[in-house]
Amino acid sequence: MNQRALVQWQAPINFYGKVVDESNNPVSGANIHFRWSEKPAADGMRTADTESDAGGLFSLQGESGRSLTVWFGKDGYYASQGGQKTFLYALGPDIISPDPYNPIIFHLRKKGQGETLIKLKKNYRVARDGTPLAIDLASGASAPSESGNFVVRCWTQDAGKRSGERYDWRCVLTIPGGGAVTNDDEFAFEAPEEGYVPTLEIAMPADQPGWQDEVDLKFYYHLADGRYGRMTFSMIAGGQHFCMIDSVLNPSGSRNLEPSQ
Repeated sequence: MNQRALVQWQAPINFYGKVVDESNNPVSGANIHFRWSEKPAADGMRTADTESDAGGLFSLQGESGRSLTVWFGKDGYYASQGGQKTFLYALGPDIISPDPYNPIIFHLRKKGQGETLIKLKKNYRVARDGTPLAIDLASGASAPSESGNFVVRCWTQDAGKRSGERYDWRCVLTIPGGGAVTNDDEFAFEAPEEGYVPTLEIAMPADQPGWQDEVDLKFYYHLADGRYGRMTFSMIAGGQHFCMIDSVLNPSGSRNLEPSQ
């Protein structure tokens, strides 16, 4: 290994972190696992473990390597971003600047009283001409009508288009008698009481900046019968032209969408 590469793999590693809960209160006793490599070989891998203190603080000091991966978690809590983050110390635009007075924040959310939810994770072919696809979010059954509690309609003008060529397409999602409200919360465990609209639309004209043929929407939904749920809806407008639904529905009518443990 040349000297320049060796220097990159032996960048000083000092790290300062803090674990907080959903109310930004410090969390003590969180389990922290560090992993880094001092050289590009299996025998160069190093690990260390610690716990957050009473102020939620933890650190790693006096090591060297190109990057550091931090795993974090605690029993009784959900960990943000899957409980794992990686930080660069060399070779990249986002090199970390360690600061003991400004630690990196790691988020945990305390687990609450979960409920038994109806889960639906399934792909559906969608017509290109606006023909409705009705889906029952409890059973997953579908039919080419508007009789379900979730209806998908798409208009895609990709006929004769070459691979990579743009085209106009749009998709309308309807909750008959109910509604949806978009949401980007990582822990989407409580559906709101208000703010629901009967339809959501994905509009993707060919001349739109940032045009895509695949789009994800995350939202809470409220069905006509009073039940609440949340969904990640993915539309793939090219190729086989299908949607993917990843949904949970609370059959009790409660707005609580946290799963039982």
